[in-house]
Amino acid sequence: EALMSLLTGPDGRYTGKLISDGLKIYDGLAEAWGLQHFGCLAHCRRYYVTAEKVGQSPTGRTLARTVIRDFIGALYAVERHIKDRRERCEQAGQIFSLDEVLKIRQEKSVPIAAAFKSWLDDVGPGVPPKSALGKAIAYSQSQWPKLIRYLDDPQMPPDNNRVEQAIRPFAVGRRAWLF
Repeated sequence: EALMSLLTGPDGRYTGKLISDGLKIYDGLAEAWGLQHFGCLAHCRRYYVTAEKVGQSPTGRTLARTVIRDFIGALYAVERHIKDRRERCEQAGQIFSLDEVLKIRQEKSVPIAAAFKSWLDDVGPGVPPKSALGKAIAYSQSQWPKLIRYLDDPQMPPDNNRVEQAIRPFAVGRRAWLF
């Protein structure tokens, strides 16, 4: 109810695109309102960072590092490449089109995402589901369609980090104000 009122303005309810973490409430809202729902790659990465830190087996920690570096890290490297190209074009007074963003993502990110999905399908069944790595893999698999949706939409980022960074002072302050 609160989320719906937050996304309803004087012109009516929000229509368009929604990027979020894996909370089920967003799935219901996106479906009910017909929103394009995108997942957050940064939230996915956090699960693997946790698995790397708290994983009980050295193999699990190594697998988590592999995902962080070879898959998620590689996807973010493509996004940095896009950002650099955009900045160079703008400095030269040129326009870096959304078609160019889409082309780069299709050429570079789609194969990385396909390799990541293959890795999840191969490794996932052998990982205990209650382990930190098992939870990371389960999150990745359950969110997969939303996590890769940005690859087909050049307007969307792979994560909602800009918003999270903008609200961080309030979240941190709220915790401090309680005590």
